[in-house]
Amino acid sequence: MNSGYSPGHPWYYLLGGAVLMPRAILAQTRASGYRGCSAAAIGEADRLAEPKRSASLRALHQRFYDDLQRDLSRYRACVRNLRAHRQKSIGPDQP
Repeated sequence: MNSGYSPGHPWYYLLGGAVLMPRAILAQTRASGYRGCSAAAIGEADRLAEPKRSASLRALHQRFYDDLQRDLSRYRACVRNLRAHRQKSIGPDQP
């Protein structure tokens, strides 16, 4: 299916694009070399002297973990809604 949209765009899914699982998204992100929107904050924390460095990095790690859990929960809810929309709109035989 080539809709002209990438999996990062909502229309990709509305036009029938395959739903990517979180591990596939992670693999694509790592392959792209994307460092994340917090790369600067991580770099700043890394340049601090101990023990502030470790405390700051632990706090960032916890924040990222909490954000990931929240994002995964929301992603799963969106996938369920998308599948329900597709079944209702297209029929149960479609992906």
